[in-house]
Amino acid sequence: MSFTVRLEDPTARQVGELVAAVWPRTAALEAELLRRVNVGGEPGRVLDSADACAHLAGLIGALERAGTEISQSLSPAQWLFLLRRLPHGHLSGRHPTTGPVRHAAAEVLSARSTAAAAPARGEDGLRFEITPATVHALTSLVITASAAVTYQAMYRACAKGATLRLSVDGRHVLRYDDATARAVELYDRRISDPADDLFTPTGARLVVRAEDVAEAGTVMGAVRMRSSATVEVDADLLRPVLDLPPIVDTVAIDAAYGVACFQQGTLRAFQELTPAGEPWWGAELSAVLACMRAAMVSLDSLVSVLQRGYALYDHASFTAAFHDADPDASWQTLLDLRGSFWPLIPGPVIRLVPDGLYVDLLAATAHLRHLTTVARRGGGRLVNLRASHFERDVQEVIDASAWRPGDRLRALRGRALRVGGRTVTDLDAVGERDGVLLAVSAKSVPYSPEYDSGEHAVIRNLAARCDSFVAEWESRLGTLIAHRSGDNYDFSGYGGILGLVCLPFVPYCHLGPATAEVRPGLRAVSSVAELAGWLNDDL
Repeated sequence: MSFTVRLEDPTARQVGELVAAVWPRTAALEAELLRRVNVGGEPGRVLDSADACAHLAGLIGALERAGTEISQSLSPAQWLFLLRRLPHGHLSGRHPTTGPVRHAAAEVLSARSTAAAAPARGEDGLRFEITPATVHALTSLVITASAAVTYQAMYRACAKGATLRLSVDGRHVLRYDDATARAVELYDRRISDPADDLFTPTGARLVVRAEDVAEAGTVMGAVRMRSSATVEVDADLLRPVLDLPPIVDTVAIDAAYGVACFQQGTLRAFQELTPAGEPWWGAELSAVLACMRAAMVSLDSLVSVLQRGYALYDHASFTAAFHDADPDASWQTLLDLRGSFWPLIPGPVIRLVPDGLYVDLLAATAHLRHLTTVARRGGGRLVNLRASHFERDVQEVIDASAWRPGDRLRALRGRALRVGGRTVTDLDAVGERDGVLLAVSAKSVPYSPEYDSGEHAVIRNLAARCDSFVAEWESRLGTLIAHRSGDNYDFSGYGGILGLVCLPFVPYCHLGPATAEVRPGLRAVSSVAELAGWLNDDL
């Protein structure tokens, strides 16, 4: 007979009930906030894309300043305590990504507080007092962050071509022409599917493998789940830290966050991207990895991370687990590592409390992803190395499917294919199935902070490049189709050639060549996650 005990967080229930009681009144608070920051606008005026972006940037800045002022109501640690107990439903929106973005924006603002508060220490960790005043501050901060995120979304829409009609109440209206509206709707639909691994946006791809969890050198991160779930853990794993009766064999945890464990060795692929022996990574990446390794020292942290995305540690034992040549320097680097409101990078990683510290593994994981976006440090050989790495990883995705190429076709990957002594192209990744040759042009374009924030020129530039990618690839494949047998290849045995361009993430594209389906469910420009999904569905 098996017995399961359920771990619940009573403070999360308390916060949820208090917030639910005041939430119906937040509409009036939001209306007053929008009226205050929109002073001086011209209701009814329609701004073109560029002017709309400039106007919205000003509003976002005003809301950021307002949120920073509200943050002074509580200490940074108290803010994290409350925000991670706020029910996800209060921040959800039309898109699955809205809630997590609003939550992260509020947390970045909360960290700007210089206030101090003394929590009570109980058997299950630290407890901060929860009063009507703290709940009012919480709702005020969340409303402010949510309003800013709404304006940021409008900014991104205007960067894609929308215009903006100003409203007296601050609820401005986006206007699209038909083509832009359909392009935005398609993009929103495509990005609603989660990426297949932590590192997809970086310009390279690393797969988190389940077997890594059991290996030495495991790094523990955290990801926000779109809805809460029950996670069952073997009771024997938690007995050292929980007083469980012998009859209990399973512990059920109400989890709002997922634990992402991976072997630090999987980052070696990134570390190989080192031209002329000069590492591209700096102290920040080393410190974040040290932090995530140290997070594995305590089993009870697992429960906290599943429930709240962060855990409480003792300073001495935590830094002792760094295994770093200079732990003091790594510690100071972690303290200095802050979040960014726009572009949004969650943070900070460390929030100090009396006699201890909160380690925010959700923020640490976000910083790891940001710091492994290698392209931001320049071009040249480094970009070429990153591109080569991405090509190999796209090939791995194909190899894991029914499209895995045979040895003869695989030998042509990366080789310059020639016709009449002239080089036509090379194939970044290849596959074959049922007489069809799959030819992929892999473009290792990183998801930069500028792209994330929706900078007008950056969005437009990549959309135009995607059309160019398709035109160039179609031209090159057209030559191969016209000349099935070349100087150093023979594709005459294939009934057709299926070509597409693959990026690490879903880009915004104009409706047209880049969004056209080359096969049902597979677009001419697809993300690596979309390609993997199509390959696995096409069985």
